[in-house]
Amino acid sequence: MSREQRMINGRIVTGILLLALVIGGSFLSEKVARVQGSQRGEVVPVVQNDITVAYLDAGVIRQLSIQERQLEQNRDGSGSDNEVSLSFVLGSAGLVDYEYVQATGLGDSGECRIKRGEVEGIVLYTNSNGTLSMVNKSGGNQVMIKEVARLYAAD
Repeated sequence: MSREQRMINGRIVTGILLLALVIGGSFLSEKVARVQGSQRGEVVPVVQNDITVAYLDAGVIRQLSIQERQLEQNRDGSGSDNEVSLSFVLGSAGLVDYEYVQATGLGDSGECRIKRGEVEGIVLYTNSNGTLSMVNKSGGNQVMIKEVARLYAAD
């Protein structure tokens, strides 16, 4: 093997190693950000059958709110960019077959179980600190969970 071929092979190996380090670092940093966000309530996993099907954060809620309002032409306009119905969130995550949704709060925020028929009146709001609140709009805007940590859809 000539010297030029060894140099080219060395550059190829170095490039592949560099690429592997960059990709590995990206996956690691994403995992760390997801775990830290979950611990602070800024990233909310949506789980069904012990498989995480989606992650929610304030930006996702704002985007889903816009989409939901665009789909509902006859809405009274009272909604804001910071709220979206729980049924729309679950449908967007692909969850259509469930008996109830169990929402867990961050720390001492509590826990609640919502039957499939009760999901329509529930909305998720974004808080100023980047967390999500669950509010029962049909029950007089009663806050159910101050800071949602996890949503679990069960059969």
